[in-house]
Amino acid sequence: MKVPHRLREIISLATNLLDELEIEWTIDTKHKHPRLLYNVNGKGCIQVVSASSSDVRTAMNIRGDVMRTIRKEQGEKR
Repeated sequence: MKVPHRLREIISLATNLLDELEIEWTIDTKHKHPRLLYNVNGKGCIQVVSASSSDVRTAMNIRGDVMRTIRKEQGEKR
């Protein structure tokens, strides 16, 4: 699946965070919506990314969603 430019920009918001935290990640494009796959403390995490260019909420929320998942899996509470 070819990933559109807008979607690559959205995914990069989350992957930049994962890179900063030195967490390995991959992108699975075998489904209708691409999935960002990463591991936190040995537990697999999945972030489904909307492929709709009109969904502006995705860009606003993806970084926070990934950070929330990381905190949850690390046992941190905010």
